[in-house]
Amino acid sequence: MIFSRSYKLLFVILVILTIISSCSRQKTNDESLNAGVLTPHISIESTDKTNSGDIRSEENDTVLPLVNPGDNYNILAILDGNLDLEQSDEQVLVALPLDKADSSLVLMIASTNPIRNQYDIVWTAPLSTRTLTGITLRSDDLTGNGRSDIIITGFDEKGRHVTDVYAVPKKGEINDFKRVFSLRVKGNIDIVTSERTPGYYSGLSAGDPYRIIVQKKDPESENSMDLIETEWDWDSGLFAFTQGKSKSVRGETIQEERIAQVYAGDVSVYEMFLRGAWYRETGNGSFLDMLYF
Repeated sequence: MIFSRSYKLLFVILVILTIISSCSRQKTNDESLNAGVLTPHISIESTDKTNSGDIRSEENDTVLPLVNPGDNYNILAILDGNLDLEQSDEQVLVALPLDKADSSLVLMIASTNPIRNQYDIVWTAPLSTRTLTGITLRSDDLTGNGRSDIIITGFDEKGRHVTDVYAVPKKGEINDFKRVFSLRVKGNIDIVTSERTPGYYSGLSAGDPYRIIVQKKDPESENSMDLIETEWDWDSGLFAFTQGKSKSVRGETIQEERIAQVYAGDVSVYEMFLRGAWYRETGNGSFLDMLYF
């Protein structure tokens, strides 16, 4: 009698578990029918095609400082390069002043002192900000005069893209470096390079100056992909980059160009397209809102 009741109780438990399991599977199937469409979360990027040019970049952990700016400075970035066409290279440093809380970052150039047979700091200039994360310090000939310009980029405390460019005339000395471009914008600042002639690389002729393209969101558009694009061109008379015309770039145009590149590319291009975060535009919210590849 006891065994009979036990079997009946066990049978009832199995029936209940089967019903619960069936309901759970049915709920999952219903939810899967309401799954949303994933859309890539794409940041603002330049649609211009660029090449690497003759950019030189140095990582801070692979370059040792050749000078000591003092205990009141913390070195944040270092670049070795030839800035005056002499035999020995110079060293460029970005340093944070520690003794003055309101002071901007300082750009320094160190060069050889033949009398003392060592490197000394021979030129300094304040940058446009004190806070700069993700610092990139590099050199390139933006003006086309055959001299290396200094480019500092990063992001300030408000998340704005910061770019400072310092250049020197063709026959100028280290002390003749001056700021020729400086901008902070909630968007992108891209230096668009172009192919130069063999005469430029052999030193027989000047090269075409590079352009600087600034992109930011269109404040009058509800589409976050719509941009305002402004071109900055080199003015040799003013020895500075000057702001040119602005134009609107529709988000649909950017998306169409990117999709066309994916269709025309190989597997690696498709992998790059998928890489990053994707978020769901539609659905009932029962699933994860984002995926990452």
